[in-house]
Amino acid sequence: MPSDSDMDWFEDWAELTDSIQIWYYGANFAVNLAPSPNIFNVYYDFREMASRGITGVYCEGGQHPYASFEYLRAYLASQMMWNPFMTEEEYNSHINDYLLAYYGPGWKYIREYLDMAMEAGEVEGCWTNNYDRPWNMYSKDYFLEHYKYMVALFDKAKEAT
Repeated sequence: MPSDSDMDWFEDWAELTDSIQIWYYGANFAVNLAPSPNIFNVYYDFREMASRGITGVYCEGGQHPYASFEYLRAYLASQMMWNPFMTEEEYNSHINDYLLAYYGPGWKYIREYLDMAMEAGEVEGCWTNNYDRPWNMYSKDYFLEHYKYMVALFDKAKEAT
């Protein structure tokens, strides 16, 4: 989520204009194949921006859509642009609907992997994303502890199709 000082800056601009546009970096450009643990941040960031009067967002994605759930992130960003004040339950429903449509019957395993990957990012706390290295964004220990299980989730998803 943008810092308080960034949001104060936006509020100052909002006093001068009714149209504030943001360039939102959702991808990691330093290591394109590393997933960015920000699928849930999209919800909070877009909601916060809308509450501060931001009227437009350009959400820039990554170069490798298969590595980092880029298409999912773009879909979620578009949903948040339509309804930035949806509930977390609605947001999660959009995630599930997308995963079902994209991955088919094994979608629940992909969702479990996604939740775990995002959790591994939460362990590390704050990072900027667009040029951070993977281990600045993720807990190595989390992945070491859960690696075999996370790989098995993809096997289960493949078997379910």
